[in-house]
Amino acid sequence: FAESLRAGAEQLAMTNAHAHGVSISVGVALFDGGVDELAHVLAAAETACKAAKDRGRNRVEVYQQSDLSIVRRYADIGVAGQLREAIDAGRLHLDAQLILPLAAAETARPHYELLLRMTDEAGRTMGPDSFLSAATRYQLMPVIDRWVVGHVIDALKPRAGVLEGRALGFTINFSGQSLNDEAFADLLIEQVESSGLDPALFVFELTENATVANLVRAEALMRRLRALGCGVALDDFGTGLSSLSCLRQLPVTMLKIDGSFVREVLTDARAESMVRAIAQLARGMSIITVAEYIETEAIGIRIAELGVDYGQGFAIGRPIPLAEVLLELPLPSEPATGPADTHGGREARHSRLVG
Repeated sequence: FAESLRAGAEQLAMTNAHAHGVSISVGVALFDGGVDELAHVLAAAETACKAAKDRGRNRVEVYQQSDLSIVRRYADIGVAGQLREAIDAGRLHLDAQLILPLAAAETARPHYELLLRMTDEAGRTMGPDSFLSAATRYQLMPVIDRWVVGHVIDALKPRAGVLEGRALGFTINFSGQSLNDEAFADLLIEQVESSGLDPALFVFELTENATVANLVRAEALMRRLRALGCGVALDDFGTGLSSLSCLRQLPVTMLKIDGSFVREVLTDARAESMVRAIAQLARGMSIITVAEYIETEAIGIRIAELGVDYGQGFAIGRPIPLAEVLLELPLPSEPATGPADTHGGREARHSRLVG
């Protein structure tokens, strides 16, 4: 029936001389239960319909458990709902993962990458791998990015005086969807300018793919951020076909080498060559390099030998709540927390990596 409906609409468009092109995308889900299952079946049919549109339109798709793409889309509907509830209920929070220099240098500046977490209704913490697909599919990333920027600035503002003059930085990710949001760039600049914080504290990070997909907007925003005094990072660098031309055009201050190269650096000669080449190229352009996914001491040592400036990963430090990092930066009226190591032994690990 669904296929005959689709074909009939197409035939109608062909026989009416004044008609425009017409196509129908149809999603089908089987229903053999009671009223309680009706909502689930309607959601499954809607999911299949959206899959039909994604796969070229003017087609029929049937919801099947064996179709992983459709099943993932169906799961994303529920996750998107949870995410909206978490935003409204204040159940988002930020962790911070240390980014340390791999070689001793007086001018080296440790950073923290800020990582989003969501707490569900049962109190379980979910990492971005659990909800970013849904957030992207249902256009929630601009809302999330605005929340992150606002939350970070609100958390740091009371410590502006303590942070001034400290060799410290915070790396903040934002999405390609926000890049396409005309109001986001102005909001971002205004929030940094009015915060009273040193703009040099911030490095704003975009993936290489998101940047290349909207190069004009990306370049314009990056130049505004650089003029303000912020840093700009390209994440997942090295996998795109446009990596080199992109790098020549954009005013980036930091390259984060794609993790696929870092993970294989001890076992794959090509991965090692890519890491070395990126490090050499970046150094010639006065751009800082960061290797993510340093999960073992051996990887960290080799990455340092290849000339990469900074490292990030479990061998450097595991993510901890941003609130714990801020305990080391007391409010002006508070005493310092003392010598407690809130970074899980970062100094010991760092000394092993740099020799």
